[in-house]
Amino acid sequence: MPGSMLLIDTEEGRIIPDEEVKGELAGAKPYADWVKVNHALLADLPKSTKAPFVERSPLLQRQKSFGYTFEDQQTILGPMATDGIQPLGSMGTDT
Repeated sequence: MPGSMLLIDTEEGRIIPDEEVKGELAGAKPYADWVKVNHALLADLPKSTKAPFVERSPLLQRQKSFGYTFEDQQTILGPMATDGIQPLGSMGTDT
């Protein structure tokens, strides 16, 4: 399944399921403590005194620079911009 992990431990001779792998990795470091200490809200950041940067290169040039194809614009960027939704797509074929 998408996002699932599978670990084969050859020394123990067993397959370790997704939940166990992720649970062990998540518990290996104090991630929650790091987030509590280091997170910052955008509203709390100081306001910038500089004028915002204005891009002057043509849109098509910027799209090419970032590797956007016509298909990306139609199936990914379009739905995001017009409907404010995360687009759905396939990462391959299931045949």
